[in-house]
Amino acid sequence: MTNEILYTYNDGRQPGGRRPRLWLAKNGDGVARKFTGNDIPGFAIVASQEFRPNGKWSNTTYRLMIARGVTPVYMISPLHGIWGQDFLSWGEAAAELGVSDALARQIVAAEYPDTAARLDKVEAEFARLAEASPEPEVVLIHFGSPTNRMIEEGFWETPKEGETTDGRLVRIVRDDSEGWHKPRAVEPEGSVVVGVKKIPGHHGGWYEVQVLVPPGKNTH
Repeated sequence: MTNEILYTYNDGRQPGGRRPRLWLAKNGDGVARKFTGNDIPGFAIVASQEFRPNGKWSNTTYRLMIARGVTPVYMISPLHGIWGQDFLSWGEAAAELGVSDALARQIVAAEYPDTAARLDKVEAEFARLAEASPEPEVVLIHFGSPTNRMIEEGFWETPKEGETTDGRLVRIVRDDSEGWHKPRAVEPEGSVVVGVKKIPGHHGGWYEVQVLVPPGKNTH
């Protein structure tokens, strides 16, 4: 390789048991390879590596000579949640990673299949609603951290509500077995839950539920 660039990568475990991932992508060729500690011909050469023993916190720092035209893609989940949990499109994921849409799909599907499945679902639902109208809307419903009295009165069992920009009620209900980890939308008709984010906190924490809502009948 010629005209390489130097890149430093540490594979150490992070709080919450999270492990970083590193991929090397060639946008022009539409090819990506995961770095696993060894040279990847045409992508990167390990110039040096330093191992630091420390039990479960043991880690290795790599200095990589990366070929020109190769994009290093570093990924790690947030402390509470899964990588990409806030994205509502593959375009957002691709922009975050700095790669093409096709490479983003390949990399995310390999590392975070739950995120990939959710984004595929969002894409499919947007396409379905766009057949009737080009303006579906994503409504965010936030709720959580109830008081003891609110819990006793059934806070976690009762439906939660939001509102579209044109004033329509959006209502979601908990799943009988999965609770608020997999809620479903009951209003307006045709609405679909496309994402759930759990934020740890007081008395059960907070939830952010993303609901894809079809346009109103009078929307043009």
